[in-house]
Amino acid sequence: MIRSVVTLASTERKPSPPVPLEIEEEPDMSKKLRPWFLVAAILATVGAIHLLTLRPGHDWGGDFSMYVHHAKNLAEGTPYAETGYLYNPAYATIGPPTYPPVFPLILAPVYLLCGLNFEAMKLVMVASLVVFLLLVFLTFRRELPLGHALAIVVLVGLSRTLLGGANSIGSDMPFMAILYLTIFTLQKAYDTYRNRRPRFRYLVPAVVLMCVAFGSRTLGGLLVPSVLAYDLLRYRRITGWAVAVGAAMVAFALAQGVFVHSDSAYFDQYNVGPSVFLHNGAAYLAEFAAFWHNGYFKPLGGLIFVVVTTLAVLGYASRVRRRVTLLEVFPVLYLTAVLLFPGFAGRRYLEPIFPLYLFFAFRGLEHAWLVRRVRVRRVVFASLLVAVSGSYLASATRLDLDVTEGIGKAESVALFDYVRHETPEDGVVIFIKPRVMSLLASRRASAYHMPSDPSLLWDYFSRIGATHLVVVENDEAFAGAEDPARLAYLRTFAEENPAKLRPVFANADFRVYRIADQGAGLATAASEAVAETHGQASVVLATATASGPSR
Repeated sequence: MIRSVVTLASTERKPSPPVPLEIEEEPDMSKKLRPWFLVAAILATVGAIHLLTLRPGHDWGGDFSMYVHHAKNLAEGTPYAETGYLYNPAYATIGPPTYPPVFPLILAPVYLLCGLNFEAMKLVMVASLVVFLLLVFLTFRRELPLGHALAIVVLVGLSRTLLGGANSIGSDMPFMAILYLTIFTLQKAYDTYRNRRPRFRYLVPAVVLMCVAFGSRTLGGLLVPSVLAYDLLRYRRITGWAVAVGAAMVAFALAQGVFVHSDSAYFDQYNVGPSVFLHNGAAYLAEFAAFWHNGYFKPLGGLIFVVVTTLAVLGYASRVRRRVTLLEVFPVLYLTAVLLFPGFAGRRYLEPIFPLYLFFAFRGLEHAWLVRRVRVRRVVFASLLVAVSGSYLASATRLDLDVTEGIGKAESVALFDYVRHETPEDGVVIFIKPRVMSLLASRRASAYHMPSDPSLLWDYFSRIGATHLVVVENDEAFAGAEDPARLAYLRTFAEENPAKLRPVFANADFRVYRIADQGAGLATAASEAVAETHGQASVVLATATASGPSR
């Protein structure tokens, strides 16, 4: 008995030595911050490259002058809409009477500090681009591996369509930054369990941002139907939250239309039909392919476009089968609206969805068909990497970053100076670029349409009280900025109406006519003076009338 007890005691497990307590180390912050250092380095590099592309001067454009004029009015306390631009509904595609207010609000402090300094305003373009790229990264960071999200930032930021784009002052880059900030905020708002309502602390700022997006470009209003459609797909009904979002947006749009800017003028150019849709479809398809042109060999760019688009379709289809989010809804509505709009705007209307296009292409690389075929997937990825990298490098060698000077050319400056000082303050000028004339010459101005019956044009001049007409004598001064046929129309019109048009100023690019008083006839020409300024020959034809010198 005693022996068995001793044996049992001897077989009992001896106590283990005490295990030292392991102190859990805090996560290495450098690992968390490393991706952000990488993002910051990429954004700084891309921003620096865009700063290096800035050039002095500005092309003729037209849109920029409206935005700048609105900003000038805001800075000086002048009524927003008083730009001097007289809208011609018979030539509606040139632009509406006013432009949305958000971009002018961004420019107003620059004008207040720097005056009419286009170079300072171009810095706003670069800053907007960098913010846009940061928000593109934030939007896709949770949807893609880090490397893929960063690749989208690089591909968008160094796209041949954006390099040099900051030389043109416009709402494109600020709009894209606001658009992706809104999408990112909406993602955060709806980042809940499937049947849970959106998070209120993100939904409220998202509503404000949707209004801001609409206030920067009318197409930003498509975010509202996108939210409604997503709400319906997610909850199988339109919730009260979505209705409240829509109501807030409608209230903002009505207030903006009444007090600041109305979009009603766009209906003057809206002619929806199958022909418009098909024409725009073919044209925008070609513009999408142009994102991949290398500047030397177009077929290679076309091949890259086909492969990337195929991947994008596969990625979109796989995402839709699994779940639908705002990222799938918005581009469909956006593209539909762009295709139905008769005013073709080229790549600038495609740039806002180019990041989404690349996002779906990267998702396409994860498609089940490619995942099961590892070797094919590797070949596709490697081939695209080489082809796209080569395309971007090649296109960089063919970029023409020089600004085709328009408004700063000596002849243009002389024209604006003459109109500003030698025409009456209440005068109305007919010009191919009326918004530029209003900004730089401080005169009311309107564009002309091209009726087959010239009397219709005279009727329009009479209705608006036109006093002067500016004809472009040198088509090269507007090369790439205007249709030569439109320039030639007004030249011919002036030549065929010598009894009603009296030349008062001319230089190598322009000729200014004073429109005779309706029914007053043409007084006898009395004198002609030739003026030369800084080596630029200009001709000023001053005609005396019984009532005094022409103004």
